[in-house]
Amino acid sequence: LEQETSNEVINFMKSVLAFGASTGQGGKNPKTDPTVRDALDRAANSIGKRFEKRPLVEAKVRKVVADVYFALRDPEQAVGHLERVHDLRRAHLGPDHPLTLIDANNLGTVYMNLKRFAEAEPLLTAVLA
Repeated sequence: LEQETSNEVINFMKSVLAFGASTGQGGKNPKTDPTVRDALDRAANSIGKRFEKRPLVEAKVRKVVADVYFALRDPEQAVGHLERVHDLRRAHLGPDHPLTLIDANNLGTVYMNLKRFAEAEPLLTAVLA
């Protein structure tokens, strides 16, 4: 199952990166050539539908997407994906599963960085309990 999930994530990210090649744009024109951000935004909008019957794969894909948004220095975009990751894993793995607790910690830390302290406190408290 882990190998299958990893393959799903790899295939999804390949489709994200192939976006630029599939547009038929040549050269390096910043006005017409899509950026990684353009491809990521487009792909991020399809995650829910593409993986609606595979919630744990959706969670893993969203975690990767959140990591890329962080690399692009956009925690506001990342946080929505991390929220969904946490919700999915809590629902399908349970609140005490190690991955759910890691997600709670990650999400709480992001909330702290975004000065969303009221949202961070219950998540971080639950991790420590």
